Amino acid sequence: MTRTARPFRLTASTLAITAALGGLVLAGCNQATQTAANSTDAAAPPALPLTTAAAPASAPAPLATALPTAAPVRVVHLADQSQGYAYADRAYRYSSVLADAPPDYTFDYDGVRPYVWDSNGSYQFAEPTQYGERYYYYDPGSDYPYLVRDYDYSYGYDNGQLVVVYDRNGRIMDPGFIDQRADLAGRYLARARALRAAALGGQRQAVAVASWAQRRAQIDADRSMWREQQQQYPDWRAYDQAHADQQQAYWAGVQERRGAESQAYDQALNGAYGQGRADQRGQDRTGLEIAGGVAALAAAAAIYNAGHHNHSGPPPQAAPGPGPGQGPGQQGQRFAGGQPQAAPMAPVGAPQQGPRPGPGEQRVAGAPPAAAPAMAAGPGPASQRMQAEAARQQAVAAQQAQAAQQAQREAQMHGQQEAAAQRAQQQAAGLQAARQAEAQRAQSAQAAAQQQAAARQAGQAEVQARMQAERQQAAGAAAQQRQAQFAAQAQAAQARAGQQQHAAEAAAAQHAAHPPAPPAAHPPGPPGEHDKRPPGQ
Repeated sequence: MTRTARPFRLTASTLAITAALGGLVLAGCNQATQTAANSTDAAAPPALPLTTAAAPASAPAPLATALPTAAPVRVVHLADQSQGYAYADRAYRYSSVLADAPPDYTFDYDGVRPYVWDSNGSYQFAEPTQYGERYYYYDPGSDYPYLVRDYDYSYGYDNGQLVVVYDRNGRIMDPGFIDQRADLAGRYLARARALRAAALGGQRQAVAVASWAQRRAQIDADRSMWREQQQQYPDWRAYDQAHADQQQAYWAGVQERRGAESQAYDQALNGAYGQGRADQRGQDRTGLEIAGGVAALAAAAAIYNAGHHNHSGPPPQAAPGPGPGQGPGQQGQRFAGGQPQAAPMAPVGAPQQGPRPGPGEQRVAGAPPAAAPAMAAGPGPASQRMQAEAARQQAVAAQQAQAAQQAQREAQMHGQQEAAAQRAQQQAAGLQAARQAEAQRAQSAQAAAQQQAAARQAGQAEVQARMQAERQQAAGAAAQQRQAQFAAQAQAAQARAGQQQHAAEAAAAQHAAHPPAPPAAHPPGPPGEHDKRPPGQ
């Protein structure tokens, strides 16, 4: 299934969303700077605010068969088949915790721009391919993923070894099929390690609002597909239920903060959409007034975050229960045959430590609303700092409002260009339609002419057939007439012959009855006359 993201158009509503979320994230970056030292991954950078700046479109990442050749991974098989869904369930849980929260940042990797969500070293990467998003999931401190999910299959790894493969519907594939995927799994493993190294060591870039608007729906659809599959397969559902309490406790802090980010984004989206609709109805509003509303929204978000600047999040939770084959007394028995592991790592189903608030988790603070009145408690140092921070955020919001005005003007110009392009397309389409209509008329005329010619030929053939039949009929009648004449003539000749024979017989009979008298004697002639006759007489 080819899934295509809906095209994004830069509007006043989008500008408002960006300014509002920009204010939220800027305050969160300052918080993340103070808490980065407590992260389980010291190299993890803070999140970056969403931006309205123009960003290059991401190229599609190569498919598995187009990735550089890599060494095939080692394939191992679980001794306890009930743990087969541990890898997919852990990734599904983390994806559900992230919900619709925007990515923390992106980076350029050979023209591909993956999204990165960093929860204190627990990473989700998403890179676009021609068939949809491809996902990578990492445990804290691990260079290798524990799951890679593409359009067709998901690959579960344990310390760089291929353990399980799920098909697109979430079904666990048989061991023979897993062995056949070792080559592609090795290519994915090499790319996953390279992506993580590039994300931590390269130049981070803010995610563009337009890009996130395009890819968000696809990511949400993929997460929903996982949720349906988790309910479809009893083994997966049983594993998830068995570890639900531990996983929820482990991800509680992350879920709270990511949920707040997602809610803030949705609220800004809905509010800006309503504002944009009002702008369309009230044509007398100026761009300055619109920008003022955007600035007010961003300033309010900045003040809220400044009031919760010292929020440090809940204490770390205890690790959930053991992952596949890692219960008491199961060392060396995780896989069939007891293969030794290359290096120790956190169990797939059980991180070693609960997430602490860190770089990717402080964009929207989760302190209770009761902390807000402290902002006006008096002229103490903390209150002064918060007021100064609020003023700074207001200045930032004003700058963003100016940028929003410029972006709006650019959007208007872009809209005019799109309108001109649409008119040109319509004209071209009209011309093409006219040509097609003319071609159809010509084809219709040609077909009519062919039909008429065929009708004439059929008429001529019919006339010729009728004439030939008439000629054949006349010839037959003439032949019959000649035959009748011949028969009549034969009968007449036969009758005459009979009559002649009858007459001859009558004459013979009469002659017999009355013989003729003998001839009289003649006197001799004068002498010498006989000698005068010619010789021979």
